[in-house]
Amino acid sequence: MLALGGLAPRPRVLRALALLFACAATWHGLGASAAVVEGAAIGAGALAVRRRGVMARARSDAALAAALPDALDLLAACVEGGATLDRALAAVAPHVEGALGARLGICAAQLRSTRPRREVLRTLGGAPVRALDRAGHALASADELGSPLAAALGEQASLQRELERLGVRERAAAAGPKMALVVAVTLVPSALVLVLGSQALALL
Repeated sequence: MLALGGLAPRPRVLRALALLFACAATWHGLGASAAVVEGAAIGAGALAVRRRGVMARARSDAALAAALPDALDLLAACVEGGATLDRALAAVAPHVEGALGARLGICAAQLRSTRPRREVLRTLGGAPVRALDRAGHALASADELGSPLAAALGEQASLQRELERLGVRERAAAAGPKMALVVAVTLVPSALVLVLGSQALALL
């Protein structure tokens, strides 16, 4: 535990030391079984908290990815109508629901500040998110090289929708083996109980 904690940031090292001392005190006072139960309970609680954070972040990233194609289409329409990218982001942000709209508004505000435009566009006004990386890099490259923004935005929207369709197909394909496993786990023991029960009754 200490060796693994040494690879982590300092707060995690302190938590690992606290857990180690707590388990040692429990071992000394109540015995080895109580220490093992305490360590397992604390570990299970820590894993549950971490899993909750990971799931919340995954849901947030999925919501951003789902709202991205429509937002890119709106941006493309604004840019094609003659607006600059800064004005297009500011105009589209209030009409995009969820966290993506807030990020676009922050991105528009940051583009008017002293921050490098490429850095702001690559992250779309917030922390790096995998679902937005491709669109952010494309926007930054088009803005830096002077290539047509409307075409780049339209291509990114189409690509994002295609990736969403592929993700749905992959999840649907992966659901078949999972359902087969559930059916096997639930039905096979029942069938075995029936067969073995009938054999036991016949022997009796």
